[in-house]
Order: sequence, then structure tokens, then C-alpha cells
Amino acid sequence: MIKNIVYLLIVYLLSSCIAKDKFFLNQYSKFEETVYGLKMNGAYSIEKINENSFYLLDTALVAIAYAEETQFEFDFGVNFRNNPIFDLYLRTTPKDFKDNSENIRIEINSQSSKVNIYQGDKILKELSYNFNSELKRFVIKNYEKKIKVSVDCDDIFVYKTELPLTEYLIFRNNTKDSVEISSLTVRK
Repeated sequence: MIKNIVYLLIVYLLSSCIAKDKFFLNQYSKFEETVYGLKMNGAYSIEKINENSFYLLDTALVAIAYAEETQFEFDFGVNFRNNPIFDLYLRTTPKDFKDNSENIRIEINSQSSKVNIYQGDKILKELSYNFNSELKRFVIKNYEKKIKVSVDCDDIFVYKTELPLTEYLIFRNNTKDSVEISSLTVRK
């Protein structure tokens, strides 16, 4: 009996040592690069669906990174059934995210069919985009001084910037509903 209690206590202590703010995508895939995730505002801010998909829960703030390089292409789907409102941040890190206003922010509002792109407080581009309450494919290319954002093969934003490269893409959910991010992959 004592052995069982000691065993359970050891298992409990070891399981509490696991970092609950980190997660991995494509970790077991032979064909995809591993994507590292950091839950920036709580251990329960995402729910993994499978090896390359997750839900951003209400008001989640999550950083994903490709640790091998700062030049990358993220490719993922967003399900617009619940009319999500969310932001994507480029050229920033989780460490200086709160203090750093000089980053690229892509504000996606499917309720008003708008996409606004900012660098700090300066608006770089405003556009209308009909999301049609369906799955849309996003491709974000982050190379040297160039950023390119595409939605379903439509280039919605191409921009040259002097901001330094980082390996992070940060998601912020701005609603109480969850946002489904699916089939997330990264390419060099």
C-alpha cells in the first residue's frame, strides 16, 4: 500500500514538472517541420485538435515558431464558421510582445469583412475581403526585408520592412468564440 502511494506521488510530481505553456505541432511527422508553440496567456488558451491543428480559445494569445530559421513560410487554414476576429503579429517575439509596438499586425475581422494591416500604430493597408463563413487558406511568407500575405492564392499584402526577422508568428483571438487553425505547416 505504501509503495502504491509513493509511486502515485512520484508520478504526480513528475507530471507537474511538464511545461503546460508549451506545445508542438507536426512533432511526429516525417514529412513536415516541427512547429513550436507557446501559450502566452495561460495553459488553457488552446485546445489541440490533432498533430497540425488547434483551437484558439477565447481571448487566447499564442506564439508559434519555427526554431530552425527566421525566414519561413507558414501555411494554415482558418475556419470562418463562427465569424472570428483575430490578429496575427509578425516581426516580434513573446518576450518583447507587450512592450514592442513596432511590429506588423494583421487584423482580421470576418464579421465586417475587413483586413487591416499595421506597423505599430501606422495603418499600412485596409481592404475588404469576403470570408464566406468557410475555410480559408493563409500563406505568410517572412523573408529578409519582405513580408507577403496570401488568402486562398490572392496576394492581399506585400511589404518591405526594416524590422528585424524573428521566428515567431503570434495569434490573438479577439472574441469569446474559438478560432480553428488547421493544417499548419512551415517551409524554409
